[in-house]
Amino acid sequence: MVIPDMPEPTSGQGCVLAAEEDRRFAFTNMMTAGFHPQDTSGEGQFPFTAEIKITPKDTGCTYTVTARHVDAAGAEQHKAMGFFEGWGTAADQMVEVAATL
Repeated sequence: MVIPDMPEPTSGQGCVLAAEEDRRFAFTNMMTAGFHPQDTSGEGQFPFTAEIKITPKDTGCTYTVTARHVDAAGAEQHKAMGFFEGWGTAADQMVEVAATL
């Protein structure tokens, strides 16, 4: 992942909290595989969980992403990194793929 104002791309580990086929996917960066806690206090880091819900609607679906942060500062940092634009781009790309199915 490329983060604004950071010289090098970064990668990280997370943990899947819930995976319900065709309905919901939730994950966090506060843990790694096997629910092992990890430190999220470094530069460019902030603890969060994210939940993606897919709800059938008419001939398509509603796609909702919710990110939860420990505090307002983390939410603002995530927003400044382009959270909304990034998820919007991902949604647009999924629409393009779905149109080919």
